Amino acid sequence: MKNMYLFLLTLLVIHSSFIDLRPLASNNANLYVQMLSCIFLLLLLGGNLIKLFKKYKALNIIAILLSLSYAYSTYRIWNIHTNISLMSPYTSILQFLKIISVLALVEYVEIYHNRVLFLKYFLLLLGVYLVLGNIDVFSNYRGGDMDVCIIGDKFVVSYLNLFWISLYILYMYFKRKVVKINRFRILLVLSCFISYVVSCSTGIVVGAFMLMFSYIPVRYYHILYRPLGLSILILILDLFFFFLHSYILDLSMVKYIVVDVLGEDLTLTTRTNIWAALVYILSDEPLWGYGPGNETAVVGGLLNLTNAQNGLIHTYLGVGAVGVFFFLLLLSGIVRKIKLRNQNTLFLFLLGLVVASVVEVSLSSLFLCYSSFLLIANSELRDGGCHSI
Repeated sequence: MKNMYLFLLTLLVIHSSFIDLRPLASNNANLYVQMLSCIFLLLLLGGNLIKLFKKYKALNIIAILLSLSYAYSTYRIWNIHTNISLMSPYTSILQFLKIISVLALVEYVEIYHNRVLFLKYFLLLLGVYLVLGNIDVFSNYRGGDMDVCIIGDKFVVSYLNLFWISLYILYMYFKRKVVKINRFRILLVLSCFISYVVSCSTGIVVGAFMLMFSYIPVRYYHILYRPLGLSILILILDLFFFFLHSYILDLSMVKYIVVDVLGEDLTLTTRTNIWAALVYILSDEPLWGYGPGNETAVVGGLLNLTNAQNGLIHTYLGVGAVGVFFFLLLLSGIVRKIKLRNQNTLFLFLLGLVVASVVEVSLSSLFLCYSSFLLIANSELRDGGCHSI
């Protein structure tokens, strides 16, 4: 009975926060599925929520403050005059419900020591969707950025491939205590190949970054395991590239590789014009933003462009400085709970997303959903022999 309960919770969290059933998008039924999955998951956890809150009190208080900032940001923007077409306020509510749902379930799994069984169910269920999603994105690929499959666009599929690989290695470690890191590398190469076929450059960047760092001793970047490590890295990288991209491109080696060899700009998408245009609207709603979920509508409505091509700036447009503060504070609170000394594949995945965020919007609410799994990935991986996986 307990196994069935955990299986149901796992099924709900996958549908609430990780996949988007695009075939149902014509009448927004996909969003209703996500919303109802969040609500049912929290209802099923029921009385456990009090115990979870007490166990992870500081972390959950930050999550509540983040949710309140998201809610107020949405309420505020819908009560002032604006010249852009906003998304439904329920979309904003869904953003923080996704985060809370994943965080609550991961806390439950960790408290009751069910991480092996939970990861087994999670990998199995998500794996089925990924097989279908990869087949779909292959067969229906037309060369556009927003080509979609049954579980999301090509970016979502590429990131979920890498997320699945990271968790799979951790799952095998929890079962057998030692894993072969080369298996991790082979799976990364396969994921990069899939991203290459569907022209998902950021999927390739994240996968290649994870592959490269799997060869680098953790002592060279161990400082990032500290509570503020990832948050400070996000601020440095994203702000540095956003405000100083023209100076970076003036560096002879960078200019040679990017301009002369690749024939591109620093984003590799010929979209640095977006960054120059965004400077003029960053101060319009500095504290509370335009509401989570409205970022693309803002950039499209005011600048006739796609998105901010920068993870931090894109999030800032949606939730403002207050929302970004609680976003980074929650991330730091999660990292604070981990006790790692050696390499961790999930942490490498998150680092890859942070690096990609300098030119891509990879710091959405889904990033915090991924990060929440650090609470159960609180172990270290050592390379070595093991039985065949």
